[in-house]
Amino acid sequence: MAVIAGRRADGVWLAGLCLSRFLLALVFTSYAAILPVLQREWQMSAAAAGVVASAFQIGYAISLVSFNLLADRIGARRVFLWSSLAGAPAAMAFAVFADGPLSAALLYGLTALVIGGISLAVAAALCGLVTDPAAASSSSPTHGRASRPAESSV
Repeated sequence: MAVIAGRRADGVWLAGLCLSRFLLALVFTSYAAILPVLQREWQMSAAAAGVVASAFQIGYAISLVSFNLLADRIGARRVFLWSSLAGAPAAMAFAVFADGPLSAALLYGLTALVIGGISLAVAAALCGLVTDPAAASSSSPTHGRASRPAESSV
């Protein structure tokens, strides 16, 4: 019975990971999709549009490194949950409150700073969800868990 409950919990967790990746993709693509409209509405130059995009890329790069280090300390699931909970309102703030290139760069950069935990934590959590039945009975340091997805039997 405990095995079934554990698998169900893993299934719910995996569904949440997949949903978060889908929503994260929307955050990545939203600015590019609406850029022609924003340039016209805000009378934004190509350089200003590039600054907004760069703010996101720089923030995301910083967050990937930071959340990776944090995941090593407190665990991938905690980092994923924190990043998801902080990322949703940050993305909404960008969508609702950005009213020009400066506020867009700040809010889109802030969004990037808090969503980096989703990508790395998803990969780490998936490694923890994929079990290797052959290793389950061994005394390996991974305690029956595959250390990389390629090692799994799935």
